[in-house]
Amino acid sequence: MAIVIAALLPVFLLIVLGFVLKRSLMRLETQWHGLERLTYYVLLPALLIQTLVKADLILAAITMPIAIALVA
Repeated sequence: MAIVIAALLPVFLLIVLGFVLKRSLMRLETQWHGLERLTYYVLLPALLIQTLVKADLILAAITMPIAIALVA
């Protein structure tokens, strides 16, 4: 149970942070639009690249043929 909470808590905290920022600091729609574009085009790809760099792709290469054989 603690593992699930530890995994979900940062997600919910980011949602709450976004809600608070939208309501308090970012009154203009243009500010929010710029922040959305920054997140979508810069920060999300950086996060994906960082996650792929840290991933253990050898294990994925070994288990992928097994998963395909089970599905097919």
